[in-house]
Amino acid sequence: MKIIWIAVFLTALLGTPFLLQAENPAPDFSKIADVKQKKQLFFDYLTPYVHVANQEILEERRYVESLDFNNLSKRDRNKVKQLVKKYRLKYKNITLQTQKTLLKKIDIIPPSLALAQAANESSWGTSRFATQGNNFFGQWCFTKGCGLVPLRRPQGKYHEVKKFDSPLASIKSYMLMLNNHPAFKSLRDSRLKSRRQNKAPTGLALVQGLEPYSALKQQYVDIIASMIRTNKLLNRDKAALHFDS
Repeated sequence: MKIIWIAVFLTALLGTPFLLQAENPAPDFSKIADVKQKKQLFFDYLTPYVHVANQEILEERRYVESLDFNNLSKRDRNKVKQLVKKYRLKYKNITLQTQKTLLKKIDIIPPSLALAQAANESSWGTSRFATQGNNFFGQWCFTKGCGLVPLRRPQGKYHEVKKFDSPLASIKSYMLMLNNHPAFKSLRDSRLKSRRQNKAPTGLALVQGLEPYSALKQQYVDIIASMIRTNKLLNRDKAALHFDS
């Protein structure tokens, strides 16, 4: 039922009929010569998956918000323990602070940020990792056979670029990394600041927290910020407000 309502919403948002399926193959972006058309198709293809992933995060967030951490049932306590593990909290004792820390980590990633990074990391959906592994964000894995071996992987290195069953799985993995990895604490701090100011998080408000994502550091941040502005992706953040409300 959720997928049906999402399809209805996105049909209205995009102005064209849309049916979301996790198995939808990506278009062959390499065959689209018109740059403007390619960009539009790329963003329109990934936006629904970004919304679905964010909706699942919001459902987790609302669940945590609804709990009385002073009086958890056995069932809720077990669920909270799973979230503590998923979001890599340092401490295991469940207290009111657990709730505060979880709510800092369990929150949306602005569509503008996700879409700009996906475009950059996947070369607009044309990279080998995107076309053969549904990997739009360059996530690595370290078990032999877990992904695709980079053609220029240095000798003595063992990482692979992770393969995913679908673009949605790639987006979920990317969002979880930003939400639970210690390297992206400053991104989450910026998002919390927006929340405390009663502002919806935007890509430009969070982009500085991406510095650890790439060896390019600040140059990478500037590239992603420029892509958000140039492609007017903040409009996708505004559309998400209606979807997530």
